[in-house]
Amino acid sequence: MPLNEARNIAEQIRIALKGEYLIGAQRVSVGRPTLSKAMLELPDVTVRLGIATYKYHKLKEVLGRYTPETAVFEVQTLVTIGLDEALKLGQREGGDVIISWDHKRWWYIKWTPPLT
Repeated sequence: MPLNEARNIAEQIRIALKGEYLIGAQRVSVGRPTLSKAMLELPDVTVRLGIATYKYHKLKEVLGRYTPETAVFEVQTLVTIGLDEALKLGQREGGDVIISWDHKRWWYIKWTPPLT
């Protein structure tokens, strides 16, 4: 999937997840579930979305650094570390952001969709 398409989908997800959440907790003891009046409201929930991208030739190069037995695990670990970093950057921004890899800067950036 092209990077711009992933960014646009991330924006759609960010918008869809925005808003208030109601959480209904059930009693630990035997009994009826709590009524909707007793639901916990979580207002102003923010989301952080991280987008990592690997072009085919780069992914092939990175996989080639490792033995065939460990390559998938090692690359999966690298991708996970990268996504964790993107999410931390989003948290530092206060949430409600998309952090995306930027090939020109060779690092993550805060991405906002172009105005239409």
